[in-house]
Amino acid sequence: MSTEIADISIFLRKRYKIKTPDSIIAATAILHNMPLVTADSGFKKIKELELITYQQSVYLAHNLLSVIYKLLTVLISHLSTEKKPQRHVGSFFSLV
Repeated sequence: MSTEIADISIFLRKRYKIKTPDSIIAATAILHNMPLVTADSGFKKIKELELITYQQSVYLAHNLLSVIYKLLTVLISHLSTEKKPQRHVGSFFSLV
């Protein structure tokens, strides 16, 4: 563990009265400026932490999959209606 994570972890433990493993997890996310995705509601009290709750992540994933599904549907529809170049089978033999 880096000294930066240790320092932030100590600060979080003192300020929010949280357990060491939770303070290390939160400190790592804070140091790397990354959101923390968790189902543990105990992290909500840490103001310095960008938090995505499990329920929010499921909702976001569901919305993302819906958008991807719609885009694929449009793409497949477009590809199936696109005019394909016609092959002229006889043209090769007419040249010979």
